[in-house]
Amino acid sequence: MRTLLWIAPVLLLTTGCTADITVFGGQNAGGDTPQPGGAPGTGGMIGVGGDGPIGGDGPAPTVTATVSSTSTGMECPSGPNDDTDGDGFSANEGDCNDCEADLSPNNLEVPGNLFDEDCDGELDNELEPCDENLIIDDEDPILAANAIELCRMSSDADHWGLVSAVWVLADGALPPSSAATLASFHLGHGLLEDFGTVVEPRAGARLLGLSSDHARDENDPDFAATTGGGKGYGSGFPGGLPLPSVGCPGIVSGSPQDPIALQVSVRVPDNAVGFSFDSNFYVRDWPQFVCSTFDDAFFAFVSPTPAGLLDGHVTFYGNGNPISLNGAPFDVCACKAPPCMAGGQTYACTQGNAALAGTGFTTNAATGWQTTTVSTVPGSEITLRLGVYDAGDGAFTATALVDAFTWSTTGVTVQTVATP
Repeated sequence: MRTLLWIAPVLLLTTGCTADITVFGGQNAGGDTPQPGGAPGTGGMIGVGGDGPIGGDGPAPTVTATVSSTSTGMECPSGPNDDTDGDGFSANEGDCNDCEADLSPNNLEVPGNLFDEDCDGELDNELEPCDENLIIDDEDPILAANAIELCRMSSDADHWGLVSAVWVLADGALPPSSAATLASFHLGHGLLEDFGTVVEPRAGARLLGLSSDHARDENDPDFAATTGGGKGYGSGFPGGLPLPSVGCPGIVSGSPQDPIALQVSVRVPDNAVGFSFDSNFYVRDWPQFVCSTFDDAFFAFVSPTPAGLLDGHVTFYGNGNPISLNGAPFDVCACKAPPCMAGGQTYACTQGNAALAGTGFTTNAATGWQTTTVSTVPGSEITLRLGVYDAGDGAFTATALVDAFTWSTTGVTVQTVATP
């Protein structure tokens, strides 16, 4: 909802707002041709931005306004430096409607509703992907965030977006310092165009691969054709893990080996109540080590802890099972006649085995694509750690794919569901 104000004669066009405005001051406020949506400037008028300088020949204008919102029915006196709607922004700070708190520069644009939530002068403009032309082995964690559609950088505390990104271990500790081990660590991530012959990105041009071995498929350089021999480092568990697995009673996971994680700090839009991302988890320990201590896992850990949870671990199924060898209901399986049996558990395997082709997991299993949704506090800052580890040893490795990070402006439930 953007207001167009023009002098001589005074003309006011609004959407959802009416206003009584008295203006005193000089000429040439915003140039010869009045334009809507111009950036306010010192001594200038709100919402006017022509070709010429703001201010003009006379004294600086004074603006007073009484704005009535048709959506709330309230009247809100508002000047250029006021924040009548309490959204943290005045008109001079980019607020395009100071009687509507759901319109401000720190909001996420919601496509399809014909509102300018983010006050950028455009209606329903969607965020564009930012992962074109990325290199598979680039070590910059910001580009890894770009690969999962975390594209917008936060300029300051008043603007949502990505604050930082770092590579860490499963428990958030820094990667190994030894040059040789660090090189092996970095082979555990990849900015992938695809994975195998079937699996494509869920959004944009790339997806993020995370692996306790090499995050590559059979057509990529540095692909590891072995079951993995271990990289020689470990870490503590991420918060909330290990979780017991229904179906494998009494089994306790071995400690994380060869872990890798991308940790991002993000400022949440003022109108976002949650977010989601897609993942796909592959394990070489399936089927022979199901219900063993070799409980390889994919995890997502959020801080502060989302409402309703005991800890920050957010990737688990409705029965409480973690996304791990012992807990995941693998639906992409290398067995001839589904349903398949492994470790005393039954797997429906309704997606067949096509998504294993060319991945290096052709005799094993994967979850298939799944979507995790997480609630969050609007306007807050959160930390999200996405990672994978081998449990108990460094053999028979695991790989996770992550993509399609998306904000939600409607109610969400913390859950992980299959989305093939």
